[in-house]
Amino acid sequence: MKIKLPSFERLFVPDVTFDTDKGPQKNRELPAGEQVRGEITLATNAQKMAYLGSYTVMPKNKGNARNYAEFQYERCVRKHVLKIENLEEFGIVDGRTLCEHPPSAALNDMIQEFFLKVCGFHNDDATDEGVISEGEDAASE
Repeated sequence: MKIKLPSFERLFVPDVTFDTDKGPQKNRELPAGEQVRGEITLATNAQKMAYLGSYTVMPKNKGNARNYAEFQYERCVRKHVLKIENLEEFGIVDGRTLCEHPPSAALNDMIQEFFLKVCGFHNDDATDEGVISEGEDAASE
């Protein structure tokens, strides 16, 4: 019997800084209606392995040569970023149009943020398991 887990769509607000007329503006500090948000699906383990770089060993005359395949940011973002809100005026509505748009520092950071979130390596996903809260410390004394 196969067990199927549902895939949930999630909204994610990338932690990027945009250059505006008023100077640099952090996306997460904008009002909720103006924040750039993306609807994403998370990658499976097999997809993560495909997106993350890996070494390949190729035979050489005197030994083995190792090549490194780089992260596949665009492939991941194109597939897993289903919708992007508040960038429609620039023609960016999903991961595909984000990757096809002319590059800029903010958009490159956004692609990286989406990639890390989809693959489960974003700072928001980290937990502090080794940290003892004050309540637990007081209870153990």
